[in-house]
Amino acid sequence: MARTQIEAKNYKEQLEKQKDYPEIKQERDQLKTKLNQKESQIIGKIINKLKLELNNEASLEKVLDKIKELIVNKTPDTNQETTLNNLRQQIAEKDKEIQELKNEKKENYALQETIKKGAENLFKELNVNGPFYQRELNQISSFQELENFRQEVIKKGISELRKQKNKVNNLNIILWVLLISSLL
Repeated sequence: MARTQIEAKNYKEQLEKQKDYPEIKQERDQLKTKLNQKESQIIGKIINKLKLELNNEASLEKVLDKIKELIVNKTPDTNQETTLNNLRQQIAEKDKEIQELKNEKKENYALQETIKKGAENLFKELNVNGPFYQRELNQISSFQELENFRQEVIKKGISELRKQKNKVNNLNIILWVLLISSLL
């Protein structure tokens, strides 16, 4: 009797499993359907994004074959090659210009320093050596600024000389007047 109960129990378990089988089968079929839908969506996106000229219902194999075909048969676009070569040539020309400007700047810097030294010596000869002039001279960064500053200093120097000349002339006049008045 125990054996019969065990067999009955086993049959009962198998029967219970068979009851779950249709539910499991249905769930499996639903998952397969969802998977196929997702695969179709992905294939559709690939077709649209890559503009593969296939219908959205094409199989994965057709999509892969089309991609392989496009990759293998891709010939370089002569217009793109021409544009690329032109851009490379322009880059080379601009690099050359940059190098020339760098060399020119080095030469100009040396020349500018020489002119600054010459201006300092000229100012010393003219007895123009105040801290203001030295500070201004140190702040100069271009030839034009240096030339403008030099002209300004020369104008001030000439103006000072004219003032001194006028003072000397006035003193001479006073001396002459004193000399003539003492003689009378």
